[in-house]
Amino acid sequence: MEPSHYVSYTLVLWDVNDFPVPQDHHVKMFDSIVRKAVASKAYRDVIDIQGYCEKLTEEEEFDFCNARIRFYFAEKSYRLQRMLMDMLIFARKFRGPGDVNIIIVAKDIPNVNTELFSVMETLRRRGCKVFFVVPDGAPESDFPPRNSANFVWRWTSLFKGDSPTVVINTDQVGTSQVPQKRQKTRKGVSRVLAKSVGNPAWINRM
Repeated sequence: MEPSHYVSYTLVLWDVNDFPVPQDHHVKMFDSIVRKAVASKAYRDVIDIQGYCEKLTEEEEFDFCNARIRFYFAEKSYRLQRMLMDMLIFARKFRGPGDVNIIIVAKDIPNVNTELFSVMETLRRRGCKVFFVVPDGAPESDFPPRNSANFVWRWTSLFKGDSPTVVINTDQVGTSQVPQKRQKTRKGVSRVLAKSVGNPAWINRM
């Protein structure tokens, strides 16, 4: 039986440069779309949408501000590092009863081991539901490894309110990476996260 104070928490990490608002859609719709997508039996769904981009036009700033979406501005590699930090902090913050959903609307950096999928796998192992968004025309071979995400949406299908796809990519996290490179990159990302949150110990315990 669910506790009386059961709450569902959802964090959306949206790189607007990677995934602009689809044509014929408006950003003001996004909050209600996410609420429908992660609808649960909780008595309350708490949705937090964090945006990331290099820069916005004045019109875009107005639209996103009205949609109550805050932004972190930086070039791609720093945006992705900040995104990893934000999702780890969010997952650690909500340890009580209730669902924790992480929706990642961002592209990985090609030919660089950013640790994105490794962090996603860590979040899944501690009980978070992880959703990943891919471009509309992406083949299933471009889906994240099966152990790093529960479900995948194609970008426009999410805006249309369609159901996500179950991840069927049988690759495991890190199978295409050179071990020495993974170790070097993991330490680099960990230092960035540790410096940002002040206490690195909990990152390795998740």
